[in-house]
Amino acid sequence: MKKLSLVLGSCVLALSAAQATADVTANVAMTTDYVWRGMTQTDNDPALQGGFDYSHEAGFYTGIWASNVDFGTSADLEVDLYGGYATEFSNGVGLDVGAIRYMYPDAADTSNWNEIYANASFIGLSAGIAFSDDVYGSDEDGTYYSLGYDYALTMDLGLSASVGYYDIDMAQSDSVDWKLGLSGEFEGVGLELAYFDINHDDSTLDDDGVIFTLSKSL
Repeated sequence: MKKLSLVLGSCVLALSAAQATADVTANVAMTTDYVWRGMTQTDNDPALQGGFDYSHEAGFYTGIWASNVDFGTSADLEVDLYGGYATEFSNGVGLDVGAIRYMYPDAADTSNWNEIYANASFIGLSAGIAFSDDVYGSDEDGTYYSLGYDYALTMDLGLSASVGYYDIDMAQSDSVDWKLGLSGEFEGVGLELAYFDINHDDSTLDDDGVIFTLSKSL
């Protein structure tokens, strides 16, 4: 599920007194494993991902994003619809609030679910919270808290670190995950090498490992 980190990282826009304009962009990525909140969504296999984003200079945005998935069920595709508002204040603090719907077209409708989120950022630091009253389509509440930090090593190379805590109202479902990544750009193509882990390993979806991702914005 983008993802949300990619959405939030690309959607912070400043307010302008000039005539408002709009922008449509596309993105595509190939990754060795689609990992979301510390858990593989493709049974540790590669994923092809992509989407479109519409952003308005006033700060409003919307988009669609998709990826192949493998949960050992009938679901083979995930499609996310999202929208929200993002801005940056004069003191350098960024704020992003919105909602996202996770959908699995080839699975039962009960698998689809919604989430609302809010994120704040300041000089490389970020903090976020996301809430759903139907997490994973289970009719249970789930709140995800996250902290992140991005540091520019050089003009073309960056280091990122993040940690998250998922509080879900289901037995043995709470988890802590973390990720450490090194990213850069070569000939207009984004590259990221990252290590991820989660604090419990009770299924094939809960692994640690290294991910390599190639991405391109159009």
